[in-house]
Amino acid sequence: NTLSSNISYGKVIANGLFNFTSSLSHRQDLETKSVYLELPTFSLNMTSLNPFDSKDRVGEQKWFQKLNVGYSLQGSNSINTTESQLFKAGSLQKFNNGFQHNIPVSLSLNLLKYFQFNSGLQYNERWYLQTIRKRSLAIPLDSIVTDTVPGFSRAYEYSFNTGLSTKLYGMMHFKRGKLEAIRHVATPSVSFNYRPDFGADRFGYYRNLATTKETVRYSIYENRIYGSPSIGKVAGIGFSLDNNIEGKRRAVQDTSTKSTSSISDKIPILQNLSFNGSYNFAADSFKLTPISFSGRTALFKQ
Repeated sequence: NTLSSNISYGKVIANGLFNFTSSLSHRQDLETKSVYLELPTFSLNMTSLNPFDSKDRVGEQKWFQKLNVGYSLQGSNSINTTESQLFKAGSLQKFNNGFQHNIPVSLSLNLLKYFQFNSGLQYNERWYLQTIRKRSLAIPLDSIVTDTVPGFSRAYEYSFNTGLSTKLYGMMHFKRGKLEAIRHVATPSVSFNYRPDFGADRFGYYRNLATTKETVRYSIYENRIYGSPSIGKVAGIGFSLDNNIEGKRRAVQDTSTKSTSSISDKIPILQNLSFNGSYNFAADSFKLTPISFSGRTALFKQ
């Protein structure tokens, strides 16, 4: 009772710098007469690069030459309808289509030999050929009508993050017993994240719908294929502490051959015991999130 078909195509462009893939697909239910078409879906992904670095560079990279930039583009054009409605006038306006651009920028540096500094900027932009508007009718009371507005619309959003981490080492030795030493590696890190409130009126991505009961906030990109920009401001600090504890078994001497051999160099005791949390300065309430922890232990014979 179901028919389906698809075709795909892929190509590497510009000596491996870009990878392009595209596909067409069709699904049809003969019993319910429903039809789903993707005409087409495609993606273009660029290999991340260092735009300020040079192939002829001599010596170590300078800090700005470590800047890493990527790019990806996705596009889709699909419709979910019935056989009787597919070829009627106005069916082209029922396609759900859009494009999405993603540009990640990152920078990783070593500071003062002992600290790892990471920073990144994530930029996302969506292109749509349709938006929606909602209105409330008096008859029937508070009934909501959604109108589709044709025309190009662009929606962007971005977020910024930066973090600092280091490693702390501790060692404890034992003179007796099968356990010779225990090593503790702690990795503390702190990060800062920022994202504006793209639900604010100045961006125009969200609007108010007033009814007799309440005022509802809605997105003009509701049900669009790549969604809407994020709502709510984020300006917070994240913190984490990761712990690893390992033991070293003492070397065992073979009395028959009077030779010394080590049964095992390292024994995991606690692995990835992590504590995580964050504090959002922009939140109205519950600014501090619950502190979460996770990890696993390893049992061994002494």
